[in-house]
Amino acid sequence: MSLGGSGNSRSLDRAVKALIAQGVVVVVAAGNDGVDVGDSSPAGVAEAISVGAMDVRDQVPSFSNFGTQVAVFGPGKDIISCGINSDTGSAVLSGTSMAAPHVAGLSALLLGEDPTLTPAQVKTKIQSLALRGALGRGFKTGTGTQNLVAQVESK
Repeated sequence: MSLGGSGNSRSLDRAVKALIAQGVVVVVAAGNDGVDVGDSSPAGVAEAISVGAMDVRDQVPSFSNFGTQVAVFGPGKDIISCGINSDTGSAVLSGTSMAAPHVAGLSALLLGEDPTLTPAQVKTKIQSLALRGALGRGFKTGTGTQNLVAQVESK
């Protein structure tokens, strides 16, 4: 889910929590304000999988939000995406809204392997599979942010 902002919406948070309570894995963008997620919506929902952005050099861009609610980081800087000018157009975009789909895809892969996983189990599995300590410059140490990079388990 790539929506939200720096404010708090109890309605949006309740909707996200209700989805998760019904067994839906919800992956959200952490936000692009370069601040602690705190209780911003929906990135501050503890049960959701909130995703921060990183670049190809494992650096955290200054725009990526951080904090204890960020579950994991994924590719979110200079990502080639669909453009809006034609059916075949492309654009290079940056933001946590580029990082969240990578982790949503990982969630789908994990659920494909084991459809009985709960949203909490998917989040835990993503974090347990993550590469630890790989984030370099830009990583906000001392903020409670976990230094975890989402990755697919190689078999």
